[in-house]
Amino acid sequence: MNACTIVARNYLAHARVLARSFQEHHPGGTFSVLVIDDMGEPVSARREPFRLVRLADIGIERRERHRMATMYSVMEFATAVKPWLLRTLLEDDDHIVYLDPDIQVFAPLDDVAALAREHGIVLTPHQLDPAPFDERSEPIETTLLYAGVYNLGFVGVGRQATPFLDWWGERLGRTCFVAPQMARFVDQRWVDFVPGLFGAHILRDPTFNVAWWNLPTRDVRRVGDRYEVDGEPLRFFHFSGYDPDAAHLLSKHQGTSPRVLFSERQDLRAICDQYRERLLAEGYRAVHETPYGFDLLPGGLRRDTRIRELYRDHLINAEQTGKPEPPNPHEPGEHGAFVEWLNEPADPRGAAALVSRYVHRIWVERTDLQEAFPNLRWHDGAGLARWATVQGRRESLIPLELVPRGVRALPAPAPPRGEGVNVAGYFRAELGIGEAARQVLSGIRRAGERAAVVMYTDTWSRQEHPLAEGELEIVGPEAVPYDLNVICVNADRCPTFRHDVGPHFFDGRYSVGVWFWEVEGFPKVFHGAFDVVDEIWVCSEFARQAIAAETTKPVLVMPLPVEVPPAPPLQRAALGLPEHAFYFLFVFDFFSVAERKNAVGLIEAFSRAFAPGEGPVLVVKSINGHHFMTRVEELRAAAAHRPDVVLMDRYLSAQEKAALMAGCGCYVSLHRSEGFGLTMAEAMAYGKAVIGTGYSGNVTFMDEGTARLVDYELVPIPASAAPYPSDSRWAEPDLDHAARHMREIYEDPEHGRAMGARAHLRIATAHSVDRAADWIAGRLGEIRTMRRARGISAAS
Repeated sequence: MNACTIVARNYLAHARVLARSFQEHHPGGTFSVLVIDDMGEPVSARREPFRLVRLADIGIERRERHRMATMYSVMEFATAVKPWLLRTLLEDDDHIVYLDPDIQVFAPLDDVAALAREHGIVLTPHQLDPAPFDERSEPIETTLLYAGVYNLGFVGVGRQATPFLDWWGERLGRTCFVAPQMARFVDQRWVDFVPGLFGAHILRDPTFNVAWWNLPTRDVRRVGDRYEVDGEPLRFFHFSGYDPDAAHLLSKHQGTSPRVLFSERQDLRAICDQYRERLLAEGYRAVHETPYGFDLLPGGLRRDTRIRELYRDHLINAEQTGKPEPPNPHEPGEHGAFVEWLNEPADPRGAAALVSRYVHRIWVERTDLQEAFPNLRWHDGAGLARWATVQGRRESLIPLELVPRGVRALPAPAPPRGEGVNVAGYFRAELGIGEAARQVLSGIRRAGERAAVVMYTDTWSRQEHPLAEGELEIVGPEAVPYDLNVICVNADRCPTFRHDVGPHFFDGRYSVGVWFWEVEGFPKVFHGAFDVVDEIWVCSEFARQAIAAETTKPVLVMPLPVEVPPAPPLQRAALGLPEHAFYFLFVFDFFSVAERKNAVGLIEAFSRAFAPGEGPVLVVKSINGHHFMTRVEELRAAAAHRPDVVLMDRYLSAQEKAALMAGCGCYVSLHRSEGFGLTMAEAMAYGKAVIGTGYSGNVTFMDEGTARLVDYELVPIPASAAPYPSDSRWAEPDLDHAARHMREIYEDPEHGRAMGARAHLRIATAHSVDRAADWIAGRLGEIRTMRRARGISAAS
């Protein structure tokens, strides 16, 4: 029995687990591994539990290898070379079985070898039984219509399969990419033709290739020391999409509404947990962050999707038309020519000659750029080049080598308008930045400013917050009447906001951005927002330092007003809360990044503080979880053995939300970082005891006299916590310290009430509407004085 797989270096741990599991059940067999980026730091064949194969060994000429490596992603390249590997191994054996590296073998597969020798080709369908078709999640068949009938994580071939491998390799040389809109999904869609063209044995055995796509109809159980599928021994399990660092989920490929959940199938959790332990033992931590060898080009330029696709499209066109092919960056002496080729004009006519191939590809991808610069041969070509030089460099992360040079300056703005403030924001949205906009508007109005309200609605959050619209001057962005803009839209959305409202909103006006930012580093990807505003208001010194470090524009700390409505009596039964129990509360929005909010850490701290059923309850109230079902499942797993933890993911009315906040015994936020910490401030405004991580924006209004601050250590931000930059830091709160605070508040309620009274006074004085109004009036006066000194005056 002989088998093989294909990996990049970051998947070596997976290949080791697979090889050892194969050899455990086939002691006389050979397992081969092709490592596609075995360069720079070559893999040591002597140290690995498999036979090592390199790209140079499988019969692809060097320049062709470099063409394929340049045009394909790591997954596309690894699947594209599969026919060459199988054909090479068949030169010495009468059969070979390919297995994806994220597979583990649980029983002998000798019958597959026999089938391959007899039939030439052995395939497994993704499904053997109809999958559920209901509203719980997207039908699996919809995904498989894109991916193909057969899963090519497994294929067995014999020597009579050579015509098939030749046919397959010819097609994968140029069309092994992921493009569902073109009926392409790497190597798999082509194999749908195989039973009709070449004949194949279709292996209809549910114990083979068990994975997320067929688990809704297969029963995997642990029986003694083995696993069974529908009562028969499991042959091999395909851990497609399983992430050892998100071990509460079966597969990332199930999306945000997974059908197969560990919380419902404990034996699946067990098999994945065991697989995770094997990966760790085989050096997963040491190899999984290894960069893909072909992504960093020899001159230092990092290859991205645009570069891959540009090269692929022009290579295929050259081969079809007989034109010269593009330079290849991996060929000796051609890297410089390749960069020059990327910077050549996509169209040499008129102003389009200012637009390089690379920048033109960005324009093709983005409808907003096409609308802003519709005719590149006229003046819009220069406009797009200017955009790429300034905003595009920041917004689209254009590599420095590919930024246009020598572009003319932008024209001057139009004259100013009448005196007052145009306030834009998510005024009806039920999210933190929406509440901030409402509070800022109240401060502006209290300051005596005329205010026109621009309702911005581009958000996933529900927009049913009550608003006294009859008392407001509501206008469209094209009809704003005043000379100053206050834009309550965070930096990440500012460029989109500018596009949505159009240029008239900004012409001749001074624009202030009210931004919330939550970590030490302000990433370059958001620097395009600096071009939208003239100055920035933030609500904490923490946020000011992060943003001011990246701009020369004014960044000022505004005392955000925090006013809370009167709270009606709490209807516990209606909210699913136990009667009379003391409850700790935490409120968050999944769109605010679950890792930063750290509800899982809060559940752990609560579990350390109290035994199940000891008395208090923890309520974790969230919204928008249906967009992040993998994170919801993570919370469910953390709370699975705690009936005194209530997970509540739904929108509440403004009155219900107020009652829930005012009714808690203590509010707890074990956040990793906050720009301000609005929910903590709201709880303090209700006179509640508050426990919070002693780090970031919340220390603006929290100290040891008004709250309990939790110790922490600063740690790197993980790459999975986008949009927060992984080269920055945030806090990891001390859960034991938090547990002691929770216990103290619960056991000494009088102490908690006294602390809550001090907290209420702090918010009522430092964050009142009057305090904010005084600050706003002063700053707007300074802005107008500055504008008059520059000869800019608003018409009355």
